[in-house]
Amino acid sequence: MGRGRRTALAARADRWAEIGAGVLWAVGASVSFAMVLYLTTRWLGGMDGRPRSFFIMSVVAVVTIAGATAANDFALQVAGACIVVGAIVWLGSGNK
Repeated sequence: MGRGRRTALAARADRWAEIGAGVLWAVGASVSFAMVLYLTTRWLGGMDGRPRSFFIMSVVAVVTIAGATAANDFALQVAGACIVVGAIVWLGSGNK
């Protein structure tokens, strides 16, 4: 193997050391999302879409809050402008 190719492979290995954790998280997230889609279709396929969406989003909220609390990294949004914009978007979307 030529010297240039060895250097390129070494640089690639260094790059994987730098981005490996992020890539692993991305792969884990995509696998878990695919699993949720499959299991939702399999077990909740006969349910009407509105309660199914509510159920799934409730589970997501519980898991997110539990994970953030366990990591001691849970913070609610405190910026007033973001809360106002969010309320305007929510009211404008027809959710009443």
